Amino acid sequence: MKMEKVKLFFAKNRLINWFIASCLLVGGGSLIIPFVKSGGFFQRPEDVAGMIDTLFGAVVGGVFALLGSVVTNRSSQKAQAAREQSSKLFKPLYDELMYIHNEVLRDNPYPFSVEFDDNGPSYDPQRPHYCLWSKVKNDSRLFLAPQKLRTAMQKLYTKAEKYANSLAPATEEINQTFRNVVWNELSTNVDRGVDFGNLLLRDVMCNEAPDYASIAWLVGETNSSQRDGIWKETYEKCHSSERIKNLAKAKQEWAKQEDYVIALLASYIQYIEYRYER
Repeated sequence: MKMEKVKLFFAKNRLINWFIASCLLVGGGSLIIPFVKSGGFFQRPEDVAGMIDTLFGAVVGGVFALLGSVVTNRSSQKAQAAREQSSKLFKPLYDELMYIHNEVLRDNPYPFSVEFDDNGPSYDPQRPHYCLWSKVKNDSRLFLAPQKLRTAMQKLYTKAEKYANSLAPATEEINQTFRNVVWNELSTNVDRGVDFGNLLLRDVMCNEAPDYASIAWLVGETNSSQRDGIWKETYEKCHSSERIKNLAKAKQEWAKQEDYVIALLASYIQYIEYRYER
């Protein structure tokens, strides 16, 4: 295994191989030529000294010319690899995250679920669907991902999963709190078949009074004073709950990490464009 790692190191760093070979050639020549000129090898060294100098100069010049060609070819391959990395990984991943950020979470900042599998549509307008990275982890594109990006994406998934796991306790808290408040204010039970947790999730988390006209048939006729009292008490009781606080904190951490990953991908894309495409 150690030998394979050594081979991989020299395969990745072929310039080191050429540098070592050049040093050996120059160093060997520096030792041989004085020996030849001193007469230690030829009987008439003065006849071949010029020829040795010329031959050595030609060989050294050829080596450095070849080294320059290798450097140029390596730069071309590096540019091609960077473009491939950007087109196959960075840009598609950036597009998916920006769609989730701008089209999904902007209109629905507290979605009812988060998906991570690679089977459904990547661009789902109803809920965040992290599809591409799940595919990348299962194919060769993973080798194109820098370790920093892998770590950042794993952290993003962890934060999003934490939000998803906080949803059920929070929606249950909202559902039960709203039912209790309605009972206390109106002395009536609301429809047991309706999940007010999902229905009022965004309203509670964003402090937006619900559209009572759309749920009047569920809670009965109310005047504005009763509606204001029901909403104020529901909001205050919910936000004093640890389950609601946990959901709000999880959403904040998720959004912060998503912003970080988007910025990281943008920096990769911009660097490649400025470095290799201009």
